[in-house]
Amino acid sequence: IVDQSGSMRAADVNGFRSRSHAAYGALALDYVAEQLYHRGDDTLVDAVTIIEMNDVGSFFVYREPLDWLLFNKILDRQRTAKPRSHGHYLNSLVLAEKVVKADMETFSDLDKEDIPAYAIVFLSDGKPSDKTDADEWGRLEVVGRLSSQLGDKLTVYGMGIGARGAEFDHLQTLTGAADDFGSQGQFTHAGLSSASLSTAFSSIATSVTTTRTELLTAKDGGKEKTKKQYTLVRKRSDAKARGTQSRFAEKGVSRWKYDP
Repeated sequence: IVDQSGSMRAADVNGFRSRSHAAYGALALDYVAEQLYHRGDDTLVDAVTIIEMNDVGSFFVYREPLDWLLFNKILDRQRTAKPRSHGHYLNSLVLAEKVVKADMETFSDLDKEDIPAYAIVFLSDGKPSDKTDADEWGRLEVVGRLSSQLGDKLTVYGMGIGARGAEFDHLQTLTGAADDFGSQGQFTHAGLSSASLSTAFSSIATSVTTTRTELLTAKDGGKEKTKKQYTLVRKRSDAKARGTQSRFAEKGVSRWKYDP
């Protein structure tokens, strides 16, 4: 989730035209490219969704592979993004929850230990514009539901960009809620330093890479994992059938599970 409210137009991050320009630059170079460079010839299985936050939440990228095409798309967005208006946290969090819920419908037949890991990275330069008690409770409820559902398969990263003393209490509260409900939460204040912003995204990339390695390895702690076969089934709407839902097998997919 990338803040695209009007304040992100501020030209106060060294080496970048604006805060928005810095956010997308660091996202492309220090999150996407960082992982791709270390990938080598291995194929990544990650999907990335980018939600832009202002008065509403809107998808810029929806479940696209982590690859060099995505890298180029983000660099292009760095140039064309037009921050405007206010920053409403709740709308964007609701969109993020919808992405996860759609995935969970697809993975409904998987055992809990076999579902993917998720990371929500929330970058903002200040307090939310949706300030009512209902808005605050709504944000906490979204994070609480996701954390309760995903447990240790979810990490919520809050990243503050802005001068020292900027108000990030609400962002810190969200990461704290993730901890409270059984997931992991981490807040970083990157300030207005391009180096700090780069380091923050690079740290998240390293953490995601570690999690991916742990999930994909066939051994852990010297124990063999037992191979288990799943057939993923997804729903689709057939226009000729006037919207009736049909289910069809996509392909056989291997998953791994500890042998008790």
